Amino acid sequence: MGSESAAVDALERLGLTSYEARVFVALQKLGSGTAREIAQVSEVPRSQVYTTAESLEERGLIEEQRATPIEFRTVGPGEAREKLAERRRDDERRAFEYLAAVEHSLQDQSDASADIWTLRGRDSVTRRVTHLLDEADDRVVFGTASVELFPTAVRDALAGVATDGVRVVVVSRDPDVLALAESLPNVDCWPLDGSYVDDVEGGRLLAVDGETILLSVLGAGIEQFDEEHALWSSGTQFATVLLQLLDGWFDRELAVA
Repeated sequence: MGSESAAVDALERLGLTSYEARVFVALQKLGSGTAREIAQVSEVPRSQVYTTAESLEERGLIEEQRATPIEFRTVGPGEAREKLAERRRDDERRAFEYLAAVEHSLQDQSDASADIWTLRGRDSVTRRVTHLLDEADDRVVFGTASVELFPTAVRDALAGVATDGVRVVVVSRDPDVLALAESLPNVDCWPLDGSYVDDVEGGRLLAVDGETILLSVLGAGIEQFDEEHALWSSGTQFATVLLQLLDGWFDRELAVA
């Protein structure tokens, strides 16, 4: 059983005010009680108990008995949990329906081609890589020089889109990376000699459907892979130029049309 303060904090995260949470917890203890009794248990000022109880009643969490003095009683924890969950679901639905309706509504479409996004940190880059892979429809090229930058989440995402019919190619100069890639179903592997990256702190490369690219590097002189930095872009002139350069390099080095 957790502490009362933790329960109050949790109720606040579920949408109750501090006073509402404290009054509700007090009534759970009392079963029913007057404003004076609630104030004593909850340490909410008695003058605030009535207005707080009114708002809880509107939420369907307590009931008021017209008597002298007025008494309040609470619904059970199970019923309260369902009411709060239902309200939260309704709030989430309304909020995200609105966000979906207004997404990019004020964006200047003439500036869309300038969108280049940056990421910092290995976990952030991995999340973006897997998200971009989930959106792949036709072709994916993924490259890295280190198994530390080829985690399970990325391998699973590559295997998933390959199973869905997307052509997936993994390129690397690291035999351990290639061995992991070869274990994935329907994934092609292209070994590189590594000469072109001798002086570069290589990170990750991802190209998706000829319109999205992500490139990352590791911080110079930093031993921890958490210092990975990346930029990515999709459907932009920047992405188009880099992808054309990448395709040209593959054409020359790997004879892939």
